[in-house]
Amino acid sequence: SQILNPKSQIVSLLAAALLIFAAPLAALAEVELPLGESTAAIRIRATHATHWPQGSYEVWVLRGECLLEQGDVRAKSGDAKAAAALYEGILGDSQPTYVRRAALDALLRLDKAQAQERILQVVRGPDSALKPVAIAHVRALPSKNASEVFAVELPKLTPQEQVWMIDSLAVHADADVSAAIGNSLSSTDAVVRRKAISALGQMGNAWCVPLFARALDRTKDAEERRALEAALISLPGGAATDRAVATALKGSTGNTRAQLISALARREGPAANRLLLSEATQSDVPAAKAALRALARTASGNEVTPLLERLTSTRNAEVRSEAEHAAAQAISRIDNPARRSALVREALGWAQGDDSRLALLGLLPACGDGPA
Repeated sequence: SQILNPKSQIVSLLAAALLIFAAPLAALAEVELPLGESTAAIRIRATHATHWPQGSYEVWVLRGECLLEQGDVRAKSGDAKAAAALYEGILGDSQPTYVRRAALDALLRLDKAQAQERILQVVRGPDSALKPVAIAHVRALPSKNASEVFAVELPKLTPQEQVWMIDSLAVHADADVSAAIGNSLSSTDAVVRRKAISALGQMGNAWCVPLFARALDRTKDAEERRALEAALISLPGGAATDRAVATALKGSTGNTRAQLISALARREGPAANRLLLSEATQSDVPAAKAALRALARTASGNEVTPLLERLTSTRNAEVRSEAEHAAAQAISRIDNPARRSALVREALGWAQGDDSRLALLGLLPACGDGPA
C-alpha cells in the first residue's frame, strides 16, 4: 500500500487507467506538470510494485490486483464505473489541459457505447482543448452512421480541426467520407486542401481523377499543384485510373493539361509513348513541353523519327529545345551507331530553317560513326 501526494492529480489519472484496463504491466512515464488542487490523499495498492524518483515526482509501476482510493471514491481492477467517476472528476476545465485530454481519452475507451455521442458533443461544443482527442477517436468508431454524422461536421470546424477530422475520417473511406473530403479540395484554407489531397490520394482511385483535375484548374499554388500531381501518380486503381487521367486530358488545357500528361507518363511509363507523341504535336505549348519531357525519360529508337519531325516542324524555341533533348535521349538508347547517324542525317535532308538544322547538327557528335 502506498499513499501518494494528493497534489499530483496526474497520478490519480494514470493509476485509474491501470484499474480500467487491468494491464499486466503499466508504467507512469515522465511527468513534468503543474500541481493540481485535490486535498484528498490518494491510496494505491497492488500485488506487485516498483518505483523510482524522476525529477520532483515518484514514478510507480504496478502489476496484478490494483486498488485505488481517493476520498470517498474507491476503484479496483475491472471496476469501470468507479474508474469512470474518477475520470469525470478530472475532466472539468479547472484541471490542466493534458490531464483533461487524458481523462477524455480514457473515458472514450472505457465507455464505447456512449463514445460517439460524447465525441459529437465535444466536436460541436466550445471546448477546443478537448477536440483533438475527440476527433482522433472518430477513426475507431464502429457504428455504421459514424461517417455520415462526422462528415457533416467537417466543414463546420476550424481549419486545424478539419485537418484532424480528415485524417480520422479517411480510415472509414466510404461514400460519405469520400464526398466530404472531396469537397474539402475547394476549401479556402490551403492546409485543409493539401490534407484532402493527401487523404484522397491514399483512399481513392479512378473517381478522384476529375476532382484532382478540377483542383488543378482552380489553384495557382505551386506546392499544391505538385501535391496534386504526386497524388495522381500514386493514385490506386491501375488501368481504370490511367483511363480516367486520359479522359481528363481531353477537356484540359495549359498547365493543368501539362501536369495530367506528366502524371499519366509516370503511371504508364513507355506504354504512354503513343499518347505522348500525339500531345507533343499540339499547339498547347505547356502540354507539348510536358509530353516531350516525359518522352525524354521513356522514348526509345522507335520514337526518334517522330521526335525529330517535331524538332524540325516547330517554330517555338522552348518546344524545339525540349524536342532536341528528348531526341538526344532516345538516340542514346540505340546501340547501333550507324542507325543513330542515319536517322539524324535523314532528318537533315528534310529540315527547313537554320534553327532546326543547327539543332540536328548538335545531335550528330553523339551518333559516333564516320558519316556523322
